Amino acid sequence: MESRLKTKGLEKDEEELSRKKKLRRLQQYHKFMTFYSASLSGGLGWKEPIIVEKIHEKVIAKQKREKEKGAKAKLISEKQPKQKAEAQNKKASSKRDLIIKQNMEKKITETDSKYREEWSRLKDSLKASLVTDNHIRLLDAFIYTCSSKSYRLEAQLRKLQYLVIIYQDDKNKFTSVCNILQLVNAIIEHNCTEEENELSAKARKWLVTAILELGFNLYASLVAKDIDYDVNNLINPDEYCTDEGMENLTCVEFQLKYMGHLMPRDVGKVRDERVSNFIPDVWQVKLLDAVDRGESAVIHAPTSSGKTFISYYNMLKTLRANDEDLVVYVSPSKELMNQVAASNYAQFGHKTFKNLSMTLYGILAQGYEMKPFQNQILITLPEPFEYLLLSTDPECMLLVKRISYVILDEVHCISAEEKSECWERILLLIQSPFLALSATIRNAMEFTTWLRGVQKNKFKLTGAGRLPHAATVHLISHEQRFSDLSKFRFDDKTNTLHHVHPWTCLKYEHLRTSGYPEDLTLISDECLGAFEALRWVSRESDEIDEDTLNIIPSLDPNLFFSDIREISKNDVRDYDKELSQLLLKLAQNGFQKEYEQLMVRLRLEFSQEQQLSFSTSRKLAKTLNEQDMDKLKESRDLKFLRDLESSNKLPCIIFITDLYDVDRLAKTLLGELEQLEKIKASIDGDDKSVNKEKVIRELNREIDKLRKRLDTKLGEESREEVEAQIQGLLDELSAIPEEDEVDEYYTFANRGILTAGDRAKLIDNMRYKDNIPLFKRLLARGIMIHHEELTNKEKQFSEISYRCGYVKILISTSTLALGIHMPCKTVVFYKDSLFLTALQFRQMSGRAGRRGYDLIGNVIFHNIHTEKFNLLNTAPVGRLYGNHIWSTSTLLRLIILLNNQETKENIGMALTLFHSPFVSSTASNNHISDVIKYEVLFSDHYLMQEDFINESGDPTIDAALLAYFSFAEPSNFFLLTLIRSRLLLRIATGYSTASYEGKKQIMERLILVFCHILYVQYIPPMKISPNNILPDLPDDIAKVLNEHNFRAFSLYRFHIQSMCSALASKNELSFSSKLPMSNISFSTEKNTYSPPGNSLNDSLSQARLTSHLLSPFIQNSGFSDSSITSTNALVKCIPPSIDIDISVLPVSLFWGINHTGVPKNNYVYKLFTVSDISLEEVITTSGLTDPDLFKNLRHFSVAIKSIYYVTKRLLPLNSDFRVAMDHINNEFKKLMRKMYR
Repeated sequence: MESRLKTKGLEKDEEELSRKKKLRRLQQYHKFMTFYSASLSGGLGWKEPIIVEKIHEKVIAKQKREKEKGAKAKLISEKQPKQKAEAQNKKASSKRDLIIKQNMEKKITETDSKYREEWSRLKDSLKASLVTDNHIRLLDAFIYTCSSKSYRLEAQLRKLQYLVIIYQDDKNKFTSVCNILQLVNAIIEHNCTEEENELSAKARKWLVTAILELGFNLYASLVAKDIDYDVNNLINPDEYCTDEGMENLTCVEFQLKYMGHLMPRDVGKVRDERVSNFIPDVWQVKLLDAVDRGESAVIHAPTSSGKTFISYYNMLKTLRANDEDLVVYVSPSKELMNQVAASNYAQFGHKTFKNLSMTLYGILAQGYEMKPFQNQILITLPEPFEYLLLSTDPECMLLVKRISYVILDEVHCISAEEKSECWERILLLIQSPFLALSATIRNAMEFTTWLRGVQKNKFKLTGAGRLPHAATVHLISHEQRFSDLSKFRFDDKTNTLHHVHPWTCLKYEHLRTSGYPEDLTLISDECLGAFEALRWVSRESDEIDEDTLNIIPSLDPNLFFSDIREISKNDVRDYDKELSQLLLKLAQNGFQKEYEQLMVRLRLEFSQEQQLSFSTSRKLAKTLNEQDMDKLKESRDLKFLRDLESSNKLPCIIFITDLYDVDRLAKTLLGELEQLEKIKASIDGDDKSVNKEKVIRELNREIDKLRKRLDTKLGEESREEVEAQIQGLLDELSAIPEEDEVDEYYTFANRGILTAGDRAKLIDNMRYKDNIPLFKRLLARGIMIHHEELTNKEKQFSEISYRCGYVKILISTSTLALGIHMPCKTVVFYKDSLFLTALQFRQMSGRAGRRGYDLIGNVIFHNIHTEKFNLLNTAPVGRLYGNHIWSTSTLLRLIILLNNQETKENIGMALTLFHSPFVSSTASNNHISDVIKYEVLFSDHYLMQEDFINESGDPTIDAALLAYFSFAEPSNFFLLTLIRSRLLLRIATGYSTASYEGKKQIMERLILVFCHILYVQYIPPMKISPNNILPDLPDDIAKVLNEHNFRAFSLYRFHIQSMCSALASKNELSFSSKLPMSNISFSTEKNTYSPPGNSLNDSLSQARLTSHLLSPFIQNSGFSDSSITSTNALVKCIPPSIDIDISVLPVSLFWGINHTGVPKNNYVYKLFTVSDISLEEVITTSGLTDPDLFKNLRHFSVAIKSIYYVTKRLLPLNSDFRVAMDHINNEFKKLMRKMYR
């Protein structure tokens, strides 16, 4: 009895300890999310709690009484004379207006009084003899916050006075001219309208005088005209036409050359009460209206234009409506998924729920989930969301019914190489309105038209009478990029940076045949350079026709913009279109010589070389002798980054497609900076930095020891004491002077952002990660890395340190290409790669010059071949195209869903998949609907043949298991075949009682089987060797699998034969009527007359009558339909007008080579069986790239884990196969940690 009580007491203590651990982990999670979300939003956005607007019963009763009272009053008023009622209404209205007017006057008086005092204090502080930049900063701060129009104008005029003084003192002349022109235009914009001019005579004189001071007389006359001032008081009429300022440029030319990024963006802003923190553009307001009506939309807008804003408005609207509706956000990557989660935490984290089990958001990804069913915002990836839509689990089906909106970010992934069919199936399956966002859709109208048809069919098929709002699909396009992009090429042989004019990337022949690229645009200085080059060519050439020559003078910018005071982005775009039409006319009229001269001129004049400045080296040269400078010689990569820093082009993201190169570059730069710092310290005889590193290292070591103690079983008092000690050590780190930590010459970090203690707190989130030492060293140098092999915490560490502004150089693979909020001034494409496509280029370059951060972005190509550079700049993004979305597993899951719940919605969902695939809109052949029909018939017959559904169409007991493994199709069919044959169980027989060597052999045999059926890779021809070839399967397993192959292929071939016969009976099938080698024509018609003795034509025509699957030529060679025994032969023989999808056929080859004679790769088997093999050796011998290897191993590990979970649920605890799978799963986890940590 006493022992039982003790046991119960221990169990109770363990439960309490487990509960406290969960609470502690939750606290740590919220602490981190607060930090992470603050890096995205600059702080938590929603200070007030989000309250669901529910009407209380008392409020309903009060409204009812008021309604009755209003009805009674209305009845009385109808009986009164009409004049009396009007008089009463007029009296009430005038009284209300009077109160409103008095309140507004009172508010204006109070505001004026407040800003009068502020302006008086500011004027007193500005009374100094010398004008400095600090004067300008103080005035800017006042102008930005002042809401009093009169005092803001006074401050603006004072600022204008100071800017003219700075200009006269020859300080920052270019900047001063830009600032003066901007300020003059801002003053006119806010104080002069067609109806009223609020500027005094003195203010008007000041504006015109400031422009005249710059030498822009003609422009001063334009300003004087707009503000109604007589410019003759200041300048003679004869001098109006002399408009020459800096560098002998007119004001128009100066604006185009130096002020392009400062020009106003005419995006049509409209104030809207639904948006509180900024004024939305017109296209954004259209989106708001569509969401409020519950309608769907395709949003096609450039990166950094504000697409994502509508997603959060949609979420907020749902959160305020009730506690039940659900918004699903479908992300293309885990990185973006994590960022959206943090943004939700920042913006909506204050919402409280009456149901304590509910949370704000949930996450659903492969291998990870966080409260996916108890939330209002579900953030997920395409594959798990599709699985959710087709699930028969009651909890999943209830969640699907709650969906009010689906947001699909980066929807152009519908045409990606991998998993693209998931995106399309989601669009066909969802029964709610959606928002589809993308920056790179070339055929947006075609895509939207298809979606409109899908939505209408979807609701018609579900039996809806009147089509709901969700059936409406808008196309909202916005073509204008907010920030300009300047493109450069870096040549490391000459250490020069070349500014590239986009026209120099265009080839003459391509322009003649394909026309001017739709998305190739020039920014303002490029337009000016293009005109000057065109004018020069027109003067040098005698062959250009008169019509073209007459166009060029009209495109002189001084004439084109002659009536425009302030040139806007829209004006530049109009000018760009005129210039591009002229260039196209030159090419199409055959002026190739002039075209080439134009390109040469642009390269010489516009693309001027910029020698590297090496500012840091020059600073050192002032204090060190020549011999010491030789010791501190820097590498080319470091010099390149120095140049970016000195030219104000940091922060930057360096994109490299190979993650090995990412690590290599980061570690090379890190090692070089550390080594140079040590050399400099030895030259200076200063060991402070060495001592400082030692102190920091000791403090971090003590902190790590204390953290390990926290993971042991401690009492509450002991735990609090340890936590207090950790905090004390962190405070000591914070107290370390920042300037002594690393030498300022050898770090790119913005040292004013994070102290040593702040960095320690950031690193605290990464505990137990092997990369901590490397990340600490990189962080101190202002450099960070980001790629697929990092864990979520490591990626978030990189993102936070970069976004907060401490890290200025981020080296990344394509993980940051899709939608990630990582604003930077410069994007660098470090080296060429096959994976660097036009689409990748658009996505990656879109990170530069983000809206709200920079007005101009820089794109630098580092040692990329000229041909590739030209192609990336001129090639359009690809069109969206449809996929073969049907698979046998998809059909099975639909059958299971309909068998479980045969509702109108589910039936409509299934029919929509069948009737409305996108491929039917984009496919080039006319038989796609027939192909889909027969592929579905094949899948149905195959499932029945293999006993996954019975003759009535109901799923059998094994169907659910097959559907569970559908993510690995077609491997799920092979796995079920082996499970049914019990061969896998037979391999594991005796595992529990076997010796260590015996267990190892059994695991290796099981791994060999899995390597043959899961994510098979074939060896590249150049890498084939006996050491790389995967051993053959055991004979009994190969026999079972090949028998399955034969059954499946024979059935598929029968259905393709049936389709060809049906098409032939309707005369819709035709073969080529020419022989492949000799090109001799022959007739394929049944009743065509052929001359006597033409035996070849006779035999070919007769052969045509015996088969509709093979061509007459192939049949005449002695082949028949039964001769086709492989998928490769079927694809080659089938009529060219038919595009079949072989992936629907669940077959594979289960011996060492594929149909082309290439052996299977043994990379997984080798990693598992060879203990001392390194990752580098596997990459070298397998022929796979590191990203591909990592992706395949991750997929393989997910499949192994899934097999283990199934055996855990279905097999008894002592089952040999279950125990073996448990060990294999654990070994694979260790393997992944060993390889990638």
